[in-house]
Amino acid sequence: MTRKSRDDRTWPLPPTLHLHPMDELPPSLRRDLAALATPGEVPAEIDERLRRAAHARLAPRRRRLRLVPAIVLVAAACLALIPWLRRDAYDVDKSGRVDIYDAYLMALRVRDGEARGDMNGDGVLNERDVEAIAARAVRIGS
Repeated sequence: MTRKSRDDRTWPLPPTLHLHPMDELPPSLRRDLAALATPGEVPAEIDERLRRAAHARLAPRRRRLRLVPAIVLVAAACLALIPWLRRDAYDVDKSGRVDIYDAYLMALRVRDGEARGDMNGDGVLNERDVEAIAARAVRIGS
C-alpha cells in the first residue's frame, strides 16, 4: 500500500501503520458484516446445556476445595501434637527440659508414696527413679 506525502512522493507504509482489512472493504459490505457479527439472544435450551456442561466440569474442583479446610485442620492438629509427642518422660514438671528440679519433684512423689512415675522400668517408684532423673539432668552431651 502506498501513500502520498506532502510533496506528492509515495512510499510504502510501515507494517504497523497498515490499515485494518475491514477498512479496505466497500461500506455496504462492512455494514452487512457488522450486522452479522452483533451478538443476539442465546436460546434458553442452549444456555441451559452450556450451564450444565460448565457445572459438570467445575464440580470436581469444588469438591477438592471443600477438602482444603479439613486438610488445614489436620495439619494444625499435627503441629499442635509435636511438642507433646516429643516430651521427655523424665521431664516431670513438663518444662521442656530435664533438670534437677524434676529429680526433686520425683523425690517428693517417693516421699509421699505416689504410685505413678516409675522411670527405670522396675515397676516400683523408689529412690532409684529419683537417681535416674538426677543422672539424666546432669548428663553432658546427648
